Amino acid sequence: AVLEGSESRVTKLTNGNLLIKDLQLSDTGVYKCMASNNMGNSSSSGHLTVVTRTVISIPPSDIHVDINSTAFLAC
Repeated sequence: AVLEGSESRVTKLTNGNLLIKDLQLSDTGVYKCMASNNMGNSSSSGHLTVVTRTVISIPPSDIHVDINSTAFLAC
């Protein structure tokens, strides 16, 4: 079911496309397009996968290291 309204993140556009704003992991799933007229019905499905972006939670700090020694950068 498409939930539409002024507060909805999901909008069915006039050309039939579906616009989902502020994607959430819960938006992952199978979406089905359906069309019908007096000649019959047709449908097609596609899978949407929403992934989280990579985040560096603790960035490495600047260090000074002597030549020929070992440097360790924590991430």
